[in-house]
Amino acid sequence: MTTAISRIGASVLVCLALAGAIGQAEANQTASQFLTSFRARDARSVSFLVGLTEGFGWANAQLRASNQRMLFCAPRDVGFTPLQHADILAAYLRRQPRRSDVDVGLVMLAALAEQFPCR
Repeated sequence: MTTAISRIGASVLVCLALAGAIGQAEANQTASQFLTSFRARDARSVSFLVGLTEGFGWANAQLRASNQRMLFCAPRDVGFTPLQHADILAAYLRRQPRRSDVDVGLVMLAALAEQFPCR
């Protein structure tokens, strides 16, 4: 069990590191700050969101290949746009407003896990 937890933790850290490589300012934003810049059509925010969600996808691929529980279980045959991911984040924050001041990467992961639970 400890190995599985450490693999999941390592996968999440890789995702956050990939996202942080796109822009340090975006990586340090809260979820509400991020949505504000995304809605203003800030190109860095779009790139950040693409990198973040792609990183989560790669982490899930590694977890699946290792027969570990994935972070979330989105349909494999559906591609999501940055706008759709931002909508998932915004909807999550409407349900969980206290999370709006939490790091955007952590909140996005929670939003995806809630939207696409693994059963």
